[in-house]
Amino acid sequence: MLNKTSTLQSHFYLTIGGEETLSEDLARAIIEIRVENSLHLPDVATITLHDPQLYWLDQPLLVLGQSI
Repeated sequence: MLNKTSTLQSHFYLTIGGEETLSEDLARAIIEIRVENSLHLPDVATITLHDPQLYWLDQPLLVLGQSI
């Protein structure tokens, strides 16, 4: 169930680690992008991927701490 502040988008633009263009495979694997912000806590961005073969798990573009 969506809360009152949820917004669904049909398109997204995502830059990871300075890469302006994502590969088509990575773009297709993205299920959800969620950004949460708070006055009292650091902002958090979560990118959920469909990755049953665990291909994206060890890709250098997706290491923790990358700028997005």
